[in-house]
This record gives sequence, C-alpha cells and structure tokens, in this order.
Amino acid sequence: MNEQIEILTRRLDRVERHNRAYRRVGAALLILGGAVLLLNQAPAAAAKDEVRARSLVLVDAKGTQRAALGIAKNGDATLSFYDKEARSRLTVGILDDEPTMFLTDQNRKAGVMLATDADTPRLVLVDKTGRERVWVAVRADSPVLQFFDKNRVARSGLTTFNDDTGVSIMSEGGGGKPGVVLYDKERKIVWSAP
Repeated sequence: MNEQIEILTRRLDRVERHNRAYRRVGAALLILGGAVLLLNQAPAAAAKDEVRARSLVLVDAKGTQRAALGIAKNGDATLSFYDKEARSRLTVGILDDEPTMFLTDQNRKAGVMLATDADTPRLVLVDKTGRERVWVAVRADSPVLQFFDKNRVARSGLTTFNDDTGVSIMSEGGGGKPGVVLYDKERKIVWSAP
C-alpha cells in the first residue's frame, strides 16, 4: 500500500508541476492575445472600454487552434489549451457552476481532473475509457482515498470515518480506537478489526 501511495504522490507532484507550467503558458497566451487584439485596431480608433464576444480563439502560425476562451450554450465558461494536433489537453472552467480543471491524454480520455462540488474538493484519476477510477477527496470533513470499478461503484478506499465503502480506517463513537473495516459490494461489513 505504501508503494501505491508513493506512486500517487509522485503522480500528484507531476500534475502540480504541469499545472504550474500550464498556468504560466495560459497567462502568457492571454497577454499575447490581448496584445494582438490591441495591435490589430486601426491607429486612429479610440480604445474600447471592453470587448464582448462569446469566444476568443488563438491559432499558431499554421492556423491550428492552440487556445480558446469561450462560453457554451449552457453558460459554462472554459479556457482550453490544445496540442500541435489541435487536440484539447488542458481545460479550466466553471462547469455547472463548479470550478473544474482537466488534464487529458491525446485522445481526451485518460487524465486527471481537479474539481469541487457540494463541499467535496477532489483530485480524480480517469482511465482511458473516460471513467473515474480513483478519488483523493475531502468528504464530510474527512480525507478520502477512494477506488472505483469500471461502473463507477466504490469498491475500496481509505478514510477516517466509518460509513464509506471499502477499507476504512475509522474511529468508533467519535474518538475510539482506530480500526479497519472491509465492506462487500452491498456495503455490508464482511470483516473488521479490532
């Protein structure tokens, strides 16, 4: 189990490094996009107080889309960055009124999602089919490491409270001794210690 935690820690460190790099690139692209807009105005034109648009698309020298800032029909706001093949690889946005960030592979399936909804901030690892498989979250004021099967059913996990599925490190009665509990797929306890 320590090896898995070390692997997850290394992956999270890598995601954080990439996140910092993408933020720098994103800021630079936004500044560059603003400068391009300002430079393309006629010299005699008066400066505008604001620019209104549903989207702003940045392209490279070949015309390939590399970044886009836009508002979807449902009102979601997103900022997306694309690779050299115009595949979305990083998206930051407010989706269904919740802040969310996706880092994806070139097929836009497997990847990492940072999100928060209803008081549950979480880091989610997504498999190549686009299914959530691992959560690192804070739920009910308790840290949770949760593992899901291919149907997104919680199968096991580590937490500090005793009403979750899987393997739980728990405290009985709000302060008792720690223990370990194993649950079956119907969430019935099949083994516990002590």
